[in-house]
Amino acid sequence: MPGRRPRRHAKTGPPLRYHAVLRILATNPDTLGDALLRQPLYRALGAEGHELMLVARPLVVPLLPLIAPGARVFTVEADLYNPALTHETGALDAVSGAARDFDPDLLLIAPFQWTILEERLAKELPRARLAALSGRRFADPDFGAAPPPALSPSLRVDVAEDCPELRKNELLAGAVLGRAVTLPDPAIAPTPAMLRAAETALARLGLAPGSYWAACVGDTPATRIRNWRPQRWAEALSRWAGAGERFLLIGHSSEEETSREILGAMGDAARACALWSGEGGGDLDTLLGLIAHSRGYVGRDTGPMHLAAAMDRPVLAVFGGGTWPRFLPAARRSVSLAVGVPCVGCGWHCELTESYCITEVPVVEVLRAFDDLRKDDEEVKRGAGEEVRGPSARRVRLLDPGARLLTTIAREAAHASRDRRVTLSVLRREHMDQTQALTGVLERSVKRAGEADRLSAEADGLRTEMQRREAVLRARLAAEQGLWKAREADLLRRIREVESAEAGAAQQVVAARAEARARLDENTHLREELVKARADADDSRLREVRLRNDQHALAALTRQQDEELSLARQRLNDLAASRWRKYGQRLHLCMTLPWEREMSNGRH
Repeated sequence: MPGRRPRRHAKTGPPLRYHAVLRILATNPDTLGDALLRQPLYRALGAEGHELMLVARPLVVPLLPLIAPGARVFTVEADLYNPALTHETGALDAVSGAARDFDPDLLLIAPFQWTILEERLAKELPRARLAALSGRRFADPDFGAAPPPALSPSLRVDVAEDCPELRKNELLAGAVLGRAVTLPDPAIAPTPAMLRAAETALARLGLAPGSYWAACVGDTPATRIRNWRPQRWAEALSRWAGAGERFLLIGHSSEEETSREILGAMGDAARACALWSGEGGGDLDTLLGLIAHSRGYVGRDTGPMHLAAAMDRPVLAVFGGGTWPRFLPAARRSVSLAVGVPCVGCGWHCELTESYCITEVPVVEVLRAFDDLRKDDEEVKRGAGEEVRGPSARRVRLLDPGARLLTTIAREAAHASRDRRVTLSVLRREHMDQTQALTGVLERSVKRAGEADRLSAEADGLRTEMQRREAVLRARLAAEQGLWKAREADLLRRIREVESAEAGAAQQVVAARAEARARLDENTHLREELVKARADADDSRLREVRLRNDQHALAALTRQQDEELSLARQRLNDLAASRWRKYGQRLHLCMTLPWEREMSNGRH
């Protein structure tokens, strides 16, 4: 960044050196409205030259260039409010890796209720200082009590939970910057591309820019508890349509069913309304353009409500008491209504049959609020509206519930308490029955485990005895094989000796014949010696016959040894099988081996 001061790492321990250039990692686990209300906080930090990295859900990411221009962005795909998440969840590994690569000096936790992601980042970034509100870890009451806090902020900002989010962010900014600050309201301006996308959609719907009010009145089964009754929305929209107003019902495709139900209940007045539903991709850009081209906003507490306020559009919001008054719209001209029931601040964990804090808002009060907004709008158009730009134009009306509604709430709360007590009693008895059954199962399992240990010990003893006997048999087999090899070597030696003697005798015969022929040719008078030589030759032939007979005998002996070797191998196999006979005797079975039959027949 041109002209920036050299970066110096922040030191641990208060106070934070606000004049140092810091790397700040900020988490945004929430949706559009929460991120938009933090825009002044991010702008103030960026104006001081600090480097920002924002971690946000995919829905919020397209809006971040308008909220914090120039900030680095990392998308977290996991639902951080899923109670099943743990610190070791693999879906958080990518975020942790990106955070370590960024190497922040400060981990900024703006949500009052942080998630498991913030705790993991605080653990894996020991060098970074931690700035957070005096909040708590998010916990779903349906999944048990909230875990004990696992964060130790270096900068801890003490705030009440029902303090407006704008004020919380202002105090957090002051703690990080080291001085008291006054933050402006969130303000964003749509890009020309967003406006063109909206104009294309308006042309298909038959609406002109500036001719309609944006109405976010639909809901889903998950958000129905936070919405006004569809019949009352239909009544109010019909009255306004009768006065010449036109409306564009906006929302996600999952809310379209309720929006069409409202249009159906309006009858002929529905001709003054059009419907636009987004699904994803570039629909957020189109939504921003549609709100920017509108005359104002009417509807429930949603992200589009905060978008309209940030684009300086009049806002009429029908609120409930779940988080009242934390998320009031930061609009110059607004009217926010809710019923002041005793259970305001329940966090939308409603124990009543319906959320009376919003469903019982009277239609007449909503009509009056819309009239007030139109009067402000007319005064601004006449140029006499400077006074409506101040705090007096931001109207907050917490309506009196009345004795009848209070009685209904008290009665339903008592019924809910009794039902809860009955449910707990039933669960307690079921758990006691289950405990007793499990105790019996455990006792039987312990007995079976003891029996299994005894059988295992016996099996180990049998296995050891079998191994010992097998070792003895192997030793005997090795001895027999050594003996057979020695006998075979001796036979081979003797055969070689006979073959050598036969070769010597043959040579002697050849020499004697040669000598006889020589003597016969040389001198006939040596015939007697020749006869003798012939006699010697005859003797040699006899010896040769004997040697050949000996050779045949040795060959027969060799075959006999081979047969004995085969018989010994067969008996070795029988001996190896005897261990199974022993095992059969233990099992009370009778097994007779071949060599035992030979003994009984007198052949062994």
